[in-house]
Amino acid sequence: MTQFIQIEWTCGLEQEAQEVVQMLLNKRLIACANLVSPVQSFYVWEGTIESSREVKVLMKAPAENFAAINECIEKHASYDVPAILALPILDGSSSYLNWLETETEKNSSRKN
Repeated sequence: MTQFIQIEWTCGLEQEAQEVVQMLLNKRLIACANLVSPVQSFYVWEGTIESSREVKVLMKAPAENFAAINECIEKHASYDVPAILALPILDGSSSYLNWLETETEKNSSRKN
């Protein structure tokens, strides 16, 4: 079975998150995404402590798709330095992992 990851990405606007997620789903690079909004973020930017309301996007995908996912997010993200992290999925229910694999297969008949 393929090794899977969960990608976390934080962006400023829900519309931005929805548009990028739709692109990634259409390309079959991810199987699903969850948008958590709003999240209150605290961070250091250019030497100053900042705080803002943001959208947290959680996506599940095969690890081999990360480079393409990262490239798509970076291309379409409004932030200069988008927060994109890939975390390994160590285990999960076999039915869910099988679904994840099926929905991201390169030769899927539904691939756009």
